[in-house]
Amino acid sequence: DAGSSASLELFGKRFARMFGAPPDLSAAAAHDAAQVLIENLRRAGDTPAYRRFPPVLPTPGVTGDIRFDTSGNRTGALQVLICQRGRFVPTTPSPP
Repeated sequence: DAGSSASLELFGKRFARMFGAPPDLSAAAAHDAAQVLIENLRRAGDTPAYRRFPPVLPTPGVTGDIRFDTSGNRTGALQVLICQRGRFVPTTPSPP
């Protein structure tokens, strides 16, 4: 979405300025994991933070909004891309 795209662009600029190279997907995922931890600690107050996991509210991230199911698994649609002529493009869904 537009919000995630803007966040990813800002993250990319800051990361490149700090480390001298553009971020890869692992850097973006690690950033989002840290954001979930920070937000969970912030919202916990006097309650032990582990008791507030999984977070009920989504946490905005550079890889999209981060949401969890009641078992603590990240939810959301993933899109599979393939590289064609040097560009990543969405794959066409396979029939069931």
